[in-house]
Amino acid sequence: RRLPSRVSSTRSATLSLLIDAKHHTTPFEHPFFTCDAALPSAELERLLGFFDMELVWEHHHDSFYKAYLCDVSDRLDHLFKTALAGRVAGLLGVPLTGRTKVTVQRMEAGQYAKPHTDRPLLGYEAARLVVQLNRRWQPAHGGELHLHTDIDGHDVARSLAPNFNTAVGFVMGPRSYHSVQPVRHIRRTAVFNFWHAGNTEPLADWVATQFDEMSFGSLPAVLEPVAMEAEQSQPEEDTFRAACVAHLLQRWGYDDDSVLQGYRHGLQPLLRA
Repeated sequence: RRLPSRVSSTRSATLSLLIDAKHHTTPFEHPFFTCDAALPSAELERLLGFFDMELVWEHHHDSFYKAYLCDVSDRLDHLFKTALAGRVAGLLGVPLTGRTKVTVQRMEAGQYAKPHTDRPLLGYEAARLVVQLNRRWQPAHGGELHLHTDIDGHDVARSLAPNFNTAVGFVMGPRSYHSVQPVRHIRRTAVFNFWHAGNTEPLADWVATQFDEMSFGSLPAVLEPVAMEAEQSQPEEDTFRAACVAHLLQRWGYDDDSVLQGYRHGLQPLLRA
C-alpha cells in the first residue's frame, strides 16, 4: 500500500536530516546530540541566502548576549520544518509539537554569549537545534560553543567548533549551561526552537486565564490562621505558591476543606535545581 505523497515526502526528508547524530550524556541533565552533517545542501543554501537579503535584524546587546537575529520561520517550507521537528523529537526522546520557530543569527567581531541556561517557562520552547553556517571556519575566528557544568563557566565540559553544517540539539533545562566565545570573524548560525507537547502557548494562555482577577483576600476564612502562620515562618516563594493552589481550587468549585488541604500541600518545598 502506497503512502500519500505528502507523508512520503516528509519521511524522505527526515531520512536526510541530522545524519549520524551522536548522543552525549554530560554535562547537561538531559542527553543531547551533536551532528557533523546536519542538513541537506538545498536547505543550507536557503538558510545562507537569508544573510544576503535586506532583512530587519533585531540587535541583542544584553549584558550576557550580543548578536543580530532575524525570525525566518514563515520563509521556510512547512514540510521541512515538520520533518526536522520529528527528527529532533526522536533524537531527544521528547514529544514535540509541529511548531518550529527559526531564527538566523549573526555575530560580528567582539560579540559573544556568556554562560547561561535557557530554562523554559510556561508556554516557552523546550528544545533547541543550533546549526552552524560558517564555511572555511578557522580557530582564529573564535566563536566556539562551550558547554559547562555550572553557570560560572570555568569548567568547559565540551567545546564545539562552529564548523559548517555541524549541529547540536538539546533540551532546554535548568542546567543546560552554555556560552559562545567572542568572535573575531562573522559567525552565522540557524537556530531552531521546538515546543513540548505538554507546554504549548495555548496551554499558557489558558493557565493565565485561571489567574484573572486573582485575590487572596477572597479565600475562605478557615485558611486565614494557617496562612498567617506560614507567612511568618516560610519563604515567600512557598507561601505564594500555596496561595495560588488555594485560589485555583476555590475557582474550580472545591469546598473550603479541600482548599485548606491544597494550601497546606502547596507549602511543601519543591526540589530546586
